[in-house]
Amino acid sequence: MATGKRSGEEIGGDGPRDEGSSDARDPAAAAAKAGRGTGPTPIVGLGASAGGLRALEEFFSNMPADSGVAFVVVTHQPRGQASMLHELLQRKTAMPVSEVTQRTRPAPNHVYTAMPGRILDFAGGCLVPLEPTARTDLLLPIDDFFRSLAREMKERAIGIVLSGTGSDGTQGLRAIKGELGMVMVQQEDSASYSGMPHSAIATGLVDYVLPAAEMSEPLVAYVRDAFHMPTHVVLVDDEEDEGRSAFAESMQQLFLLLKRRSGHDFSQYKESTIGRRIERRMVVRHLDSLERYVRYLEENPTELDLLFKELLIGVTSFFRDPDAFQSLAALLGSLVAGKANDGSLRVWVAGCSTGEEAYSIAILLREALRETGRSPAVQIFATDLDPDAIEIARAGVYPLGIVSDLSPERLERYFMRQDDSFRIRKDVRECWSSRSRTSSPIRPSPSSIWSSAATCSSTSSRRSRSGSCRCSTTPSSRAVCSSSAPPSRSARLATCSRRSIASGRSTGASRSPSSTP
Repeated sequence: MATGKRSGEEIGGDGPRDEGSSDARDPAAAAAKAGRGTGPTPIVGLGASAGGLRALEEFFSNMPADSGVAFVVVTHQPRGQASMLHELLQRKTAMPVSEVTQRTRPAPNHVYTAMPGRILDFAGGCLVPLEPTARTDLLLPIDDFFRSLAREMKERAIGIVLSGTGSDGTQGLRAIKGELGMVMVQQEDSASYSGMPHSAIATGLVDYVLPAAEMSEPLVAYVRDAFHMPTHVVLVDDEEDEGRSAFAESMQQLFLLLKRRSGHDFSQYKESTIGRRIERRMVVRHLDSLERYVRYLEENPTELDLLFKELLIGVTSFFRDPDAFQSLAALLGSLVAGKANDGSLRVWVAGCSTGEEAYSIAILLREALRETGRSPAVQIFATDLDPDAIEIARAGVYPLGIVSDLSPERLERYFMRQDDSFRIRKDVRECWSSRSRTSSPIRPSPSSIWSSAATCSSTSSRRSRSGSCRCSTTPSSRAVCSSSAPPSRSARLATCSRRSIASGRSTGASRSPSSTP
């Protein structure tokens, strides 16, 4: 492989080549000759802000010119300012570097940079520069591009967050991971400004945390194993009974290791989903068979934690699937309108992930209360298997990238800006409670949010159980219950099953789900 020169050395746009080899002159032809590159070109999106030029130079100085992927650089540059970024980066790589000024189809082994003050979108296989429509003080070009990249490229999307202040890129990385893409983040100690790397790492979803100069080797290896190998990672040999038996035995052992480590049984998990996520972890670890991966799990228990989190990754956002939430708003409005002021309304969100959907429902309920003039006591129970996701939900603090999911009116009414994040207002999430934090249940006020199944049970023991539970399934497969008692255990498990079928997530029946107190 021909590599660019190290940082501090300038090289021309053509760079050094081995003139004695036609493959060296045409890496794409070499990849085709090796039986590789049979799908769309993987796209690597790089996001950088303050201090990002140095990180980008270190990255491209060490990146081979024949990796077979396209690189797209998105930075924070004010509109109206002439950019020299593409010229500066051209000095550090043998790959052609160009600024995207019109609709462009990215080619492998090329580098593209966004125009200052423009939003770069990826649609129909092309890079498309757009005029920004969001508030000028909340432009998040990295998040916007990463989201579009995830939407279009799915597992062939790779996101990299480098030096910068703020939290731009964090929400976009979540979207990429949700589509089985890969993410890398610059090590905080090596970044000139650690705000963006810190925010991204805090999600717990990052595959590699490295200095920018050391990213090339694992990136190239990942791309080779995931997309350019003549054969895919071997999960099962369909041609031989012995291969199928060995596969089943390895899967059984994997489920057993996961259950011992996490306490949750994934053996009934949706097969296609678990297969893709296991294969993705195998590619990250450069292992080509399930049997080898199981041995790796036995020798490296921390990989079990990473696999567990991989299996629980949920694609979530505020008011995700607008049509479903519009239908849900109408349902909640009718439920609230039919309640007396001294009545109660309970809602349970199973598989709440990091809390965006639970808070979205809380917002809808507050709007319904305001519109109808009713004031029944409202409780929202929100549960999830992932304790890290629960911690995020409990804190109610989200990156600035949520501006893409909320109207300006809702953002102003229900959130507070805190530096580089938004926090749910206290009146939306007031009176959170769980048995682990208080010795006796706290009486919920209107629009309170409760989120512990244990609290639900302890509360019900102090209340009448005579009320009936009228459950109706919303378009997003949640159960909305209106009664004087919380849902029964059987009802909760039934709803968990519906949620599991709809989303591919495990109900974890062997253990009570983690919850947000």
